[in-house]
Amino acid sequence: MKIVVLHGEMLQGAPEDEIDGWIQAQAVGGALRQLGYDATLMAFSENIEANVSALMSQRPELVFNLVETLGGTGRWIHVAPVVLDRLGIAYTGCGAQSLMLSSNKLLAKNRLFQTGIPTPELVTEESITSVNGSGPVQCMIKSVWEHGSVGLYDDAVLQVMHPKDLMDAMKTKRMQMGGECFAERYIEGREFNVSMLARPWDESVQILPVAEIRFMEYPENRHRIVCYKAKWDEDSFEYHHTQRSFDHAPEDQELIECMKALALSCWRLFDLQGYGRVDFRVDGDGKPWVLEINSNPCITPDSGFVVAAQRAGLAYPDIIERIVGDALVRRDREELSSVLVQKWVTNASERLAIS
Repeated sequence: MKIVVLHGEMLQGAPEDEIDGWIQAQAVGGALRQLGYDATLMAFSENIEANVSALMSQRPELVFNLVETLGGTGRWIHVAPVVLDRLGIAYTGCGAQSLMLSSNKLLAKNRLFQTGIPTPELVTEESITSVNGSGPVQCMIKSVWEHGSVGLYDDAVLQVMHPKDLMDAMKTKRMQMGGECFAERYIEGREFNVSMLARPWDESVQILPVAEIRFMEYPENRHRIVCYKAKWDEDSFEYHHTQRSFDHAPEDQELIECMKALALSCWRLFDLQGYGRVDFRVDGDGKPWVLEINSNPCITPDSGFVVAAQRAGLAYPDIIERIVGDALVRRDREELSSVLVQKWVTNASERLAIS
């Protein structure tokens, strides 16, 4: 089977998070070849016509979609699936609509609000006039589109006394956050990741071991958040003092099960496919809050998702095979459905002609 590993274009001077995307593509390509697939890598650029031409010339049976940015921004993450849908090429992971709804944090949070899944309240530049400036509020300024903690540093958490202060802060952060940002109520507490992997053989989902992100020896003047430095700057304090742990105290088991149930609800709500991750913050009262829905999360060999899968006994090629298998099952189901619909239409036409 011929598989194209589709990844974002590497632009000159690309930041660490985009370089990681290239490393991810190489790792996936290597795992696919190890599994016996004919795998080639292809960059997806802003030139849609060139992308279409390249895909048509390669004629893959499946695309392993790893495109996270287009033109250096995450706001176009859904474009690659749109193109693949138009060409009728099956691909791994989430579809265009799921990527749009989960990657745009405002759309995602509004959907969570509507269904009652707990997520911190938010304020945008448009809605800030409705904020009551009656006292200090601690909040975090986040990018609407960018993931991988892009633009997120320690100064993203701030305490404001008046809505104007918050408006000024958002305007200042706008470019750093990729052009659009919002403010979210900051929850002081613990942080957890719940990763999920599709089970192609019964079309269900496996919840992988839950990870807690522990902030070790953080001084009082640093906020305990997974900022850009914690993920990408190997020379930083945050990188070396932000650690992942799968060892949970017995008294945390009820909390762990609660987060698993919420993560599964998010999987269904956003129609996630293949693999996904939900990030949580747990407040001082032990209540979990959904921070973000990560569709098609990073799967480099050292990523949090892969480490969680390894804790469940899965080697790296096993993970890749599961993601491919899920895409093939969905492709075959859609093709079968199309055949059945056409057969029904033909039979119905014949019956009408006879009558």
